[in-house]
Amino acid sequence: MTNRLLLISLLIFSTCETLLAQVINKGILQVQNGAELHINTTFNFETSGAKPQTTRGTLNGVVSFTATALNATSESNLNFVDGFVKLYPATSSAFYKIPLGFTTIYGPIGFLVSSTEPIISGYFLENPSVIGTTLDTELENISTNEYWRVSSNNAGKITLYWNETTSGILAILASKPIDYLTVAGYDGTKWVNLNSQINTTLKTITTTADLNLNNYSSFAIGARKDLECFSAVTSSGIIKTWTGTSWTPSNPTIVDPVVINSPLPLSVDIECYSVVLNSDITMVAGQKLTVVEGFTGSGKVIMSSLASVIQHNPNAVAPVIEITRIAPQMRRFDYAFFSNPISNASTFFSQLLNSNNVATNGNYGLQVSSAFNSFKMFNLPSGTQGIDATAANITTGKGFTAMVRTQAPYSSSLAIGAWNNQKEDVHVKIAGLTKNGRFTIAVPNLFGYTYIGNPYPSPMNAKRLLELTDGKIYKTLYYWTYNTPRASLSGNSYNNADYATYNQTGGVAATSGGTIPDGKILPMHSVIVQSMSTAATITIDNCVRYFDASTPRYIDKSQINGKFRLNLQGSGASFSQILIAYDSANGTIGFDNGYDSYRLSGQSSELSSLLNGGRLAIQTRPAFDNTDVVPLSMDKRTDETFTISLATTEGTFENKPIYLHDKTLEIYHNLIESSYFFFQISAADNQRFDVVYETEMLDNTDFNVNKAFAYISNGEFRAQSNNTMDEIQIYDLAGRKILSYSDVNSLTFSKRFDKAKGVYIVKIKLLDGKFVNQKVVHL
Repeated sequence: MTNRLLLISLLIFSTCETLLAQVINKGILQVQNGAELHINTTFNFETSGAKPQTTRGTLNGVVSFTATALNATSESNLNFVDGFVKLYPATSSAFYKIPLGFTTIYGPIGFLVSSTEPIISGYFLENPSVIGTTLDTELENISTNEYWRVSSNNAGKITLYWNETTSGILAILASKPIDYLTVAGYDGTKWVNLNSQINTTLKTITTTADLNLNNYSSFAIGARKDLECFSAVTSSGIIKTWTGTSWTPSNPTIVDPVVINSPLPLSVDIECYSVVLNSDITMVAGQKLTVVEGFTGSGKVIMSSLASVIQHNPNAVAPVIEITRIAPQMRRFDYAFFSNPISNASTFFSQLLNSNNVATNGNYGLQVSSAFNSFKMFNLPSGTQGIDATAANITTGKGFTAMVRTQAPYSSSLAIGAWNNQKEDVHVKIAGLTKNGRFTIAVPNLFGYTYIGNPYPSPMNAKRLLELTDGKIYKTLYYWTYNTPRASLSGNSYNNADYATYNQTGGVAATSGGTIPDGKILPMHSVIVQSMSTAATITIDNCVRYFDASTPRYIDKSQINGKFRLNLQGSGASFSQILIAYDSANGTIGFDNGYDSYRLSGQSSELSSLLNGGRLAIQTRPAFDNTDVVPLSMDKRTDETFTISLATTEGTFENKPIYLHDKTLEIYHNLIESSYFFFQISAADNQRFDVVYETEMLDNTDFNVNKAFAYISNGEFRAQSNNTMDEIQIYDLAGRKILSYSDVNSLTFSKRFDKAKGVYIVKIKLLDGKFVNQKVVHL
């Protein structure tokens, strides 16, 4: 039978096919064995707790939907199909979320399909051991609480949705990081790991590759075993010895044990199986020593903090190192972010306080004391920096700050012009047994900040580190640059604008011409992260150490269409940079943790992109659309003139106009062609600027409207217009002309203004003969 609209409170179908155009579900709907209730146009749950129910035996009932009907559903934690759903996809390459559940538990599943073949799926709140108990070698655990049955000849990606309590996530993970979650599929004989990616915000796990659904009868949430960071290596047993001038009998390879019998200054990267250090190895910046197993012997590895020692086996013995970090061009009272690279924290801090280990310009032992004298960490859990960092509270993987001491060669003058201009390199040399293996780092709650420090003698992969964090942490790293000197000697007033920002999309620089974070966290360095609400932990291991484009455990999930960076430069030295990106896989118009990053606002003027009132340094949006409009925020904290310029472009934007829309003056300025110069009146303005891309907007009827403004600030008269100004005349309230400027011939104008405080009338004559009048106040 076919009905146009049916309101259902209780209805039982016998074995038959029933076609309904529209259904509003008000109660319990039973679909018995072999029956199919098919909704063609619209299905909605109207009453809380209303749900269709199907049988779950050998011969199942099903509720079937067309794509149109399914997309119109109003499912929730109380409204779902308790049983089996059959989906008839309308097109390929479309995503469908199926509203499944069991009694009172909501358990949806998602399909990104590759064809229009129908899919039958059902959710079961029971141990999937009823399907099978054998786990593939790559799986550690699977849920003991729930699973999904699926039957289809279609192919595509599977998305499973989890609930911490119902799904038993903690039991599945068994203390592993959350990114170990995976989709497990039952192939008829065993549960197998299906490589997946995690979205902790949406609480989803999605397979990374298309699956032939006919190969699997059921799916469950699982946890994969530790993946090997590096390919398995078996020792050759052929020892390669460094004699002082050459390798005997030949140069080592990754399968060879090596013995260092004379000092070895590395000239090329080396890979080997193990190392006996009867003498020292010396490494300079950029060099890499990769060892499958461990180190023995009385020698050490002498290295720059820009070099890298990597070990495959997390349980192997680490080497003794002597590592030197140079903190460049530091002033008195500047601080740098540090971390401890050796296993003995007391030894580390005693060296930090010794002039033989920490010295200005590398003059070890020639100064009275260490170049640093103040070490601070964030106070837990509030996130305020207020307590001393010591060997007792700086555990492995935690970072801290070190401040430059007042001593020669720095001037001891208290005059700002003296202490905040002199810059010197500070050399830090630390020696001891370094670290290897896995460590867990605590992050405080209550939106607290903490330092994540690199404990290894090698760079850490920042993207991999972000991947290891869960939904309790903002997946953004802040790198300190100490660009701006402390504002005064009386307090710790630093400029938050000096933090460079980095997330999965990329990074932005903190200073004009400064370094954009490249995804590395160097040895002896630390970065800042912030908790979202509750306390959390980050577990790191050797896989995060391996910084390379082919890092085995890091999967780049981005699908960037294009991205670009804009710079704001102030005449008074203010600077900020923003990154706008379009990522069809990870970007949305909402906040995407790991892809959108808030700005740490400072004392200087700043440009930000806007998202729901929040100011972002990095914003990742969905797949690029030429009609997109990106709102910007301008915060003026110092009286300056400003330019906005295009810094970098990638992908779509390499040959595409990017327009800055000044809504105050109705100007559309192509940043590809030149920078945009402007005056800013208000302290904060999130209405003035947008970024747009469509050239059709230049035909807007308001574009040719004459707009101009003028203002007086700090003894400076300034005017700006969207059409060339010819003359400017300034009158007092009595109508007397007090100033007149002719042949202006510019879109902008500024002059000193030394007249009395009060209200004035400005008359601006444009080149086309039209006038714009404005009242200005001189305070």
